[in-house]
Amino acid sequence: MGQNAYFGRGGSENVFGMAIVLASGFTYAFHIVYIERSGLNNMYCFKFTYYSCWVIGIGAGLFGVFTGNLQFALTPNAWLLSFLLSMLCSVGAISLLKLGVAWAGAATAAILSTFEPITNVILGILLLNEQLTLMKALGCVCILTGVMLCSRRGHTTARDNR
Repeated sequence: MGQNAYFGRGGSENVFGMAIVLASGFTYAFHIVYIERSGLNNMYCFKFTYYSCWVIGIGAGLFGVFTGNLQFALTPNAWLLSFLLSMLCSVGAISLLKLGVAWAGAATAAILSTFEPITNVILGILLLNEQLTLMKALGCVCILTGVMLCSRRGHTTARDNR
């Protein structure tokens, strides 16, 4: 079994990986709430996406430079696939998340965005012939349980509070 962000070799905890995951969760939550509370949800969707992609691109580029992992020697096919992936997974995802926050509120958008990993598991099984492992199934169950618990508490959206 290989090493991942949560566990090291042999199943021992990777504290640094867990810290990164927690920081990612907190920054994602901050990002969604900030869009709603700062008034960015009123900004034109593609203008918001444009600026977000610039910030993300600069951050990812600096990370690649400092870690020595920035690569430009790609085949034309790899450049095409990278472009398509960036359009779908970055531009499309940022635009749709921003629209979701603007239309449904931060709480609802955050709850609905938690279905993304489940969608990835299903598409991986259907399109890429991946196997449904016990860890993937448990992860999906945890996500569904969390969504049900959040929705039972009666979260309200920004539109409900007006």
